[in-house]
Amino acid sequence: MKQSLYILLFGVLLGLLFISKPFILLIFSSILIFSISALGLNIISGYAGQISIGHGAFMAIGAYTTAYLTLNFHIPFVVNLFIAIILSAILGLLIGLPALRLKGFYLAIATMAFGIAIEQLIGAIEPLGGHIGLRNIPPLIKNDFGTYLINLIFYVIISYFTFKIINSPMGVKYKMVRESEIASKAYGINISYIKLHAFVISAIFGGISGTLYAHTLGYVSPSDFGLATSLNLLAMIIIGGISTIHGGLIGATIITGLPFLFSRSSIPMSLIFGTLLIIFVLFFPKGIIYGLIMGFYKYFEIPYVKIKKSIWRRKNMNEKYIEVNNKKIC
Repeated sequence: MKQSLYILLFGVLLGLLFISKPFILLIFSSILIFSISALGLNIISGYAGQISIGHGAFMAIGAYTTAYLTLNFHIPFVVNLFIAIILSAILGLLIGLPALRLKGFYLAIATMAFGIAIEQLIGAIEPLGGHIGLRNIPPLIKNDFGTYLINLIFYVIISYFTFKIINSPMGVKYKMVRESEIASKAYGINISYIKLHAFVISAIFGGISGTLYAHTLGYVSPSDFGLATSLNLLAMIIIGGISTIHGGLIGATIITGLPFLFSRSSIPMSLIFGTLLIIFVLFFPKGIIYGLIMGFYKYFEIPYVKIKKSIWRRKNMNEKYIEVNNKKIC
């Protein structure tokens, strides 16, 4: 069921290539860009269990790096992307180091303060356009189809990369740290290294999405990557499904698409967002993807096994199985 849902989702994204309206392609390009950033946030918050409310800062680093270098030095996109990845990784490492001593609410406040500080710092630098930002950033391809296709390719590649990480020994360590740091430490896992690894990967994804954002929309400003953006990214993974690879895409579609859907409505968007978020948390606590899958099973009366108590065991970090009633299930 899950595989079929993902294939259908990818088919819809691919089908958009045949749409001739630039405005619609721009909307879905934006959805893909924010989905990439949401994948990074899901790494740190969904799988590693570290709350982050400053993820927009990593997008800002990627966006301003490529915008400044392109406008002033005409450096090729590939080089800009590489530099943005390096700077984002360094920034992820710098925020990850002090975050090692923080947990829960305190970590959330620290990352939020970090995001606000980056926004204000960028706005105070005149060569970066101040609070107005940078304009006239050239697109990668002067074609709406081509721009959308590039964003789609990046999303597919990063989704695959995320899948490989989560299903690797490192991904298992993420989840172990998320569930219990004490048990992970007893198991011999270097918790500090795992957290820093998650922060760096998350920051790199944010930097990549910011680079694509700059070339797709053609302008950047500090407010584009402020606290509101970070909260929207968090809402995306909660609505779509935290700890799911494509949950961010579902959430990004809703969060990004709603302003256009209710553009002529007199109802404040903050009220609409707040109401929907409450509804999703109450009725889809594990996200829309999980809710759809369980709804499918229930509607068609397909039996499914729900194991309440399962013990994950690892052998040389290469084999995994659960043990139920003294029976091993791979």
